[in-house]
Amino acid sequence: MRHATSLRHGRTLSTLVVLALFGVPIALGRSATALSIVPVAQVRTVSADAQAAPPSTMDSDSRSAPDFGPFDETASANVVLSDASANGTASQHSEIGALSVTASGGVDATSSSTGCTGCFSASSGGSNFSFTFDLPEPSPYTLSGFLQAYVPSAGPSASSQVVLTDVATNQTIASAFADENTPLGFPDSSGVLPAGRYRLDANSVVSQYGLYASASFNFTFTLIPEPSTGVLLGGGLALLIASARMPHRRTRGSRRGRRGYAAIGSSTVAPR
Repeated sequence: MRHATSLRHGRTLSTLVVLALFGVPIALGRSATALSIVPVAQVRTVSADAQAAPPSTMDSDSRSAPDFGPFDETASANVVLSDASANGTASQHSEIGALSVTASGGVDATSSSTGCTGCFSASSGGSNFSFTFDLPEPSPYTLSGFLQAYVPSAGPSASSQVVLTDVATNQTIASAFADENTPLGFPDSSGVLPAGRYRLDANSVVSQYGLYASASFNFTFTLIPEPSTGVLLGGGLALLIASARMPHRRTRGSRRGRRGYAAIGSSTVAPR
């Protein structure tokens, strides 16, 4: 009888071990692949322009991301003449991952002239980020960041913005905007995005002449994984395996019937 009981315990333990070795990785794999950012399209660029006169002289520079890999570039345009000068600089660092997207970009533009007849100087620049992606499953998310735009006086223009859009409905889910002299702490956004296609857009743009202007953006978009089904299953199997290894002893109470307790609500009741 004792041999038969041990045999049953051994078979139970073996079954649980097999489930732990094969079932848990499968469940983990399914959970890990369900929550993810699937890239569809991207346009990430930086550009800068500068011009001054006399004589009329122009310079420009631009860079773009060739694929979904990290983008870390700076574009610079510079014109220096005896009576006028101009400089524009635009930069961006952005990364696209399986569970998060981060990007920061900025533009600085300066120009000056001596005020001579016919003297002219101007500069401009832009840092642009656009990323379209799919979510295969409903996904909890957070979106946070910071925007800045600055000009010393009226005349030049500067702006920054970040927008999250549902592509299918063209509905704006979250957005933030900053313009001249209005730094804006990015209002954090969070919630659950249904499965579907979305687009993240961000840019900083500056256009000015004879003065200085700047703008910048910084944001992080993150998917928040929920507790994995596989992890929960693994914990349960570990408890079952530990229970199966415990020896089952026959006690005097086993002949008369076992005394147990049942929890009902917050009360504990002992059966008679």
